[in-house]
Amino acid sequence: MGFNLKDINRYSLRLLEGILLTGGLVRVLIFFQNRSFFLDEANLARNVVEKRPWDFFRTLDYEQYAPPLFLCVQKINVWWLGATEFGVRFFPLLCSLLSLWLFYKLSLRFIKPGIGLLFIFFMFSFSEYYLHFGTEGKQYASDVMFALLLLNLALTQQLPWGWKAFSKWALIGITIIWFSMPSVFILAGVGIFFMIESYPQWKKGVLFSILGMVALWLASFGLYYFAILKTDVESDYLQNYHSIYFLPGFPASMADIQQYGTIFQSILGTVVGHTILALLTGLSGLIFGLFFLIRQDWKKAVLLLLPILAVFFASTLHQYSLIPRLTLFFIPILLMVIGMGIQKLFDINRIWVKTVVVIFTIITLSIHDGAKYLWTRYEIEEIRQVLDVVEKQHLPNDLLYINHSAKPAFTFYTLLHKNKTKYHFDHYVEGDWRLNPAPEIFHINEQPANRIWVIYSHLISESARVEKDKEMGVLLKSFEVVKAINFKGASAVLMERK
Repeated sequence: MGFNLKDINRYSLRLLEGILLTGGLVRVLIFFQNRSFFLDEANLARNVVEKRPWDFFRTLDYEQYAPPLFLCVQKINVWWLGATEFGVRFFPLLCSLLSLWLFYKLSLRFIKPGIGLLFIFFMFSFSEYYLHFGTEGKQYASDVMFALLLLNLALTQQLPWGWKAFSKWALIGITIIWFSMPSVFILAGVGIFFMIESYPQWKKGVLFSILGMVALWLASFGLYYFAILKTDVESDYLQNYHSIYFLPGFPASMADIQQYGTIFQSILGTVVGHTILALLTGLSGLIFGLFFLIRQDWKKAVLLLLPILAVFFASTLHQYSLIPRLTLFFIPILLMVIGMGIQKLFDINRIWVKTVVVIFTIITLSIHDGAKYLWTRYEIEEIRQVLDVVEKQHLPNDLLYINHSAKPAFTFYTLLHKNKTKYHFDHYVEGDWRLNPAPEIFHINEQPANRIWVIYSHLISESARVEKDKEMGVLLKSFEVVKAINFKGASAVLMERK
């Protein structure tokens, strides 16, 4: 008894669904592993805990930026789950899990079951980027979810266009912008897509209805932009920090061309990985996928690709950075196009082509090993574990010196966290970015401290490790190292006065 094509497709779908379910399980396990707060995550969590809901509709503290309604949801979760890692990460986790299902639904509209879907579902399930931000208390997982939700809703919208559709989409667009700022780019594609799809109805006033809907979206975004975003986007801090992630506009020099190449390589690397073979696989799939997508259904190509072009245009105006975490919301679109290209290449009736596609696909997938977190712990910077050890070992007259990169997490854990009473650090001082602490700060009640604990975090960054060495060089003039406590991305150094 053999299998027919329908049986093969059914079993292929079960395999693909199994990959996505495993990806969801990995996310849930990472969530319950309860890693320590990351630097920026701690700073955003401080805003959530310290501020009232209406304060989210203005500029945040600690150089943080997040949509107001996203923060309101975070506030609700902190109210009922407590000021904990679980409370801060619960909504991003839900968004990450929902994104797996939305990506599945969207991809099946464009790609038949086969190697293309296998490739993109595996990438989306086990890519470190999505595992990281899908379990972190920041807005990037919800940006992905809302982008996929809008695309799915747009493709299921039934014509003819009427008052009911206008009301639904006007409300969706007006609201969702305040949950996810990048959704405005997706809405640009949705609006143009609706105009094209409804062309036969234009004489019946449908065009004016859609234009009115878009005008309401723009009004909502304009209010958001001028009330909150404009000050943030135009700040010297952000412009300087993100300068290397802005597209330079028309490439007028070799430096501009190199910046284009660097940014596009970064985006492609975010999609498929940064090895040469992975980039070649991604680029080949992207080129073929774009060709077949546009040829197959140019209207849907507009829906998918216009948002990305709008992002690139905003970047040339220095209004949107292309730093990897801010591109995550459109990465699933590129991943899906690459999957289309891989499937079309595999469908070529040449055994050598199929062999090359399979080899490149397998090697590219092999570098995405997120499935290992089914049995190993996912860690970034474990400052909580450092503080737990210091709490047990420090003496009453010990002084803690908090490096500036450790300050956000230290502040949250000792002053704001639900379990803050577990820490009893009576004497501590905070360092700053100059990394040159004055000797007089190492005093307790005007008496020199004999023992100090130097607390570091964010040591996953090379620059932070360099800063640590520089600061330790200053401290070693007056103190000597007794012992060091090291965890992933964080450490404590016990020092005694010479």
